[in-house]
Amino acid sequence: MDPRWRLPLVISLVTALVVIYLIVQKPEITKQSASALKAVEVEVLQIQPRDYEIVIQSFGAVQPRIQSAMVSQVGGAIVHISDNLRPGGFFNQGDLLLGIDPRDHETQVALAQAELEDAELAYQQEEARGRQASLEWQQLGLKEPPTDLNLRRPQMRAIEARVSAAKARLAQAELDLARTEIVAPYDGRVLNLLVDVGQVISANSKLADIFATDHFEVRLPITNAALPWLKLPEGYTNTKSTLQSNAVTLFNPLVPHSPPWQGHLVRTESAVDVKTQQLHVIVEIPDPFVAVSERPPLKIGQYVQALIRAQRIESAIVVPTSALYAGSYLYVVSEGHLQRREIDILWQGDDELVVDRGIEMGDQVVLTPLGQMSSGTPVTILSTGLDPDPMVTERALHD
Repeated sequence: MDPRWRLPLVISLVTALVVIYLIVQKPEITKQSASALKAVEVEVLQIQPRDYEIVIQSFGAVQPRIQSAMVSQVGGAIVHISDNLRPGGFFNQGDLLLGIDPRDHETQVALAQAELEDAELAYQQEEARGRQASLEWQQLGLKEPPTDLNLRRPQMRAIEARVSAAKARLAQAELDLARTEIVAPYDGRVLNLLVDVGQVISANSKLADIFATDHFEVRLPITNAALPWLKLPEGYTNTKSTLQSNAVTLFNPLVPHSPPWQGHLVRTESAVDVKTQQLHVIVEIPDPFVAVSERPPLKIGQYVQALIRAQRIESAIVVPTSALYAGSYLYVVSEGHLQRREIDILWQGDDELVVDRGIEMGDQVVLTPLGQMSSGTPVTILSTGLDPDPMVTERALHD
């Protein structure tokens, strides 16, 4: 054989053998039925409608309901400062907090008293002159009636004005003297003190910052989604107030398991926050310093967590938020297979959501995280959970 044909012939033989081998060893393609697929193990929640109270969570800082700058109305040297006027001190309404040297003002009272007595003497003298002028006019037997000037009535009115001015100056001097003793306008506590004994102050000098202790307030931002569920006290002044329509429980997040404070939503701010586009509500806390075991008193500026009790939904379908996928659907088990359900959400909190449409009583909602899975996948139920306790959310947030 010609050597030139030997190599192509060998290649052709090898190729033919490979083709024959592939034909003989052709793999069989088998289809696996859906029933042969491995079942996915899941935990489910048996849906049982129940009454559900919406609890809105928010955060805010404690602030006083009344905070005042204590300002002197008269000047002088400070001669007394109460121990209760020191920073952090408590005081009661009517307590003497600060005293200013009264001697200059006592002198002004004495001068004003003397001026008034002099004016009253002048009034009595002018009154006597008027009576004498009237008598003399009668004795003269003149036919025309006397004029006011003849009877000294203008002089009397001038003296009356002088007496009134003297009384006013005396009242002002006595008021200034009383203002040398600065008393507490309400039951409160001291934020800071700006003066001390021996310091000479002028009128309108700032002395201290104080605040009332009967009520504290917390300013809370509320999301737009939560607003429709609250009965906001926004009625006009002539309408009935909805005070205490929403109870609020407040916790100190820095002290776990501490007893909470109780308050009520009392009003809203008049405008929406421009930056966040949220409305802020005001919660009032009565008696913030009442002693409770293991609960420290509230402090101004303290950060607190608030749970606002909103409306109650009857026969609500409640599922854990963790069962939701892509914000719009969840999985249920139907006849041993997964089924994807699109749902409409009525309310969604951090841990639970209320379903408006999409699932019904008795449905088994899958709680096990699945990711992306197709409807029809066979499943094996490991356990069936009970409907959550209505207070689980609140206790979990507190803890």
